[in-house]
Amino acid sequence: MPFPDTPRICYQKNPLDEVICQLRFPRALRAETDVPVAFQESIRELFPAYSERAVVGSVPGMPAELAKLMGVSGQKGAAKREHVFTSEDGKMVVVVGTGFIALTDYNYSEWSNFAATLEQTAGAFLEEYSIPYFSRVGLRYIDVIRPTVLGIKQGGGWHRLLSRGFAGEIADQSIGPSVVGANRNTIVQLQGCKGRVRIQHGLGEDPGTKDIVYVIDSDFFDDSEHRSLEGALELLGEYNVRAGRLFRWATSDELKTALGVRGDAK
Repeated sequence: MPFPDTPRICYQKNPLDEVICQLRFPRALRAETDVPVAFQESIRELFPAYSERAVVGSVPGMPAELAKLMGVSGQKGAAKREHVFTSEDGKMVVVVGTGFIALTDYNYSEWSNFAATLEQTAGAFLEEYSIPYFSRVGLRYIDVIRPTVLGIKQGGGWHRLLSRGFAGEIADQSIGPSVVGANRNTIVQLQGCKGRVRIQHGLGEDPGTKDIVYVIDSDFFDDSEHRSLEGALELLGEYNVRAGRLFRWATSDELKTALGVRGDAK
C-alpha cells in the first residue's frame, strides 16, 4: 500500500488546522434556489448561526485560506451563492452551495465526533432534497507545522522534521537550508479502497506571526457514484485511517516527539 500501516497517534499539539468533508451531487435546482428553512431548523441545535455569501473566484482544489497561507494566486469566476451554518463557538461550519454540501471543523479532535456530525447534517439535507447519488466524496486534512510553536528553532531545520522521501530538497540536510520556496502537488492512487489522494504541500507564511511554516494538505477523493450516505461514510472512514498513515510517513520521529504523543488514536 502507498503509506505504511503504522500505529495511530494522538498529538498533544494538534497540527491540524482544519478538516473538510465535501459531498458533491448532481445540480438540484430546488436546493440552489430555495431558502433552506427546513434544513436550518433540522440542524439549528448544532449550527445556530446562519449567513449567506457570494463566492467570486477560487483556487482550484484549494481552500482560500490555504491558498493565502501558501501564496498561491486564485482564478476568478462567476459569483455563486452559498448558505453558511456555523456552530455557536465558530469551530464547525456547514456550507451548502451549487452541487455540494460541506462540513469543516477548525477544532478537530477525533473521527467519531466528526463523522457523527457529518451523518446528522448530511442526513438532514437528504431528507429535505431529492439527491439521487453523490458524484464525488472527499475528505481533506490540512496540517500546518509551526516550528516556533513547537519550540524548534527556525532556519533550515526541515530535514529534522520531514521525511526526505516526502519533502525532497527541503528535507535534505545539505540543500534544505538554502531552499526559500517550495510547493509540491502529487496525486497518489490508493490501494485497498476506492479513490486517490492529492497531496499539496510546501513552505508558507503564517499571516499572523509571519513565521515560516510547512503546510501539508491531503485531499482524499473518489469521483465514482455513491448511492447511499452509509456507503459514503464507510469510504470516508477508510480515508481517515489513510490520512493518519500519510502524516506519520511524511514526518520524522523528532517532529512527532515535539507534537507530544498522548494516545493511540488520531
